[in-house]
Amino acid sequence: LPPQVEVHKPLYECLKEVLDMGKLHFAAWYKELNNLDEVEVVTLNSFVTKYIPQPGKNEFGKHVDGAKIDGSLILALPTDEPHDWPGLLVWDGPNHGTKLQKKRPEHHVHLEPGDACFLDKLVWHHGLPITTGARYVIVCFYKCNWRKVKLPASAAI
Repeated sequence: LPPQVEVHKPLYECLKEVLDMGKLHFAAWYKELNNLDEVEVVTLNSFVTKYIPQPGKNEFGKHVDGAKIDGSLILALPTDEPHDWPGLLVWDGPNHGTKLQKKRPEHHVHLEPGDACFLDKLVWHHGLPITTGARYVIVCFYKCNWRKVKLPASAAI
């Protein structure tokens, strides 16, 4: 995904170490999740989102991040302004229910400043509405190129 706005160089330089560390932790999580020996993580896009109690700016409705995105990171940033942001709802895990109405389990994820949420490809999630204050989060979209799949210990000779 090409950036929708020009990179703000001073903000990027300020957050570069945070973005690099987030990508490093995402890569480790992705490798474990998919039982991989190696993975190359490429940042497709990253931006700061601000939630404030105004219509159209107080939440980000239920969505997936896109077919070309292999995973994403949501990192809660500190703010001096008190807020009541309840976090995210995430629908992930094994399907359950009838054949016609399969549903994924719903998880509530509350993020304190410095907390991160990693999402796999095509995972439904919803940034819940804020009613007071302001909340900032960094969002990163990643493409993952994997090389080798680990064999289970039982398959070793």
